[in-house]
Amino acid sequence: MNIRRTTTPSRATQSGAALLVVLLLLVIVTLLGLASMRGAIMQERMAANITARGMAFQVAEAGLRQAETIARTNTLTFTGTGCTAGRCVMVAPLRNPHGRLPDSGTTAPLAIRTVMQWRWGVRRSRRAS
Repeated sequence: MNIRRTTTPSRATQSGAALLVVLLLLVIVTLLGLASMRGAIMQERMAANITARGMAFQVAEAGLRQAETIARTNTLTFTGTGCTAGRCVMVAPLRNPHGRLPDSGTTAPLAIRTVMQWRWGVRRSRRAS
């Protein structure tokens, strides 16, 4: 009886093709992962910009509504002098981005303060990220 034995090729005849194929696949998967992360980061930035744009629009609208009310009634009331028709404006010192008062006793209406505080908050948050 003749029994044929199959022998495995010796190490000298192996060329390492499987290693090259696996390394090539690893590089391709890594590049795909990096591309998807880059896309996700870009989408996050776009969403943040849309949110900031919406916030700026709402702040501007609030300022315009307040200006229209002041122009229509031709009165500007502060809490220290009382309120008229249920409308009161809270007065606080207007601060510049460096935290110093422009002039002693300078105050601004609520809408202007809100815009300034919002702009300063956005600039600070962009520097932090």
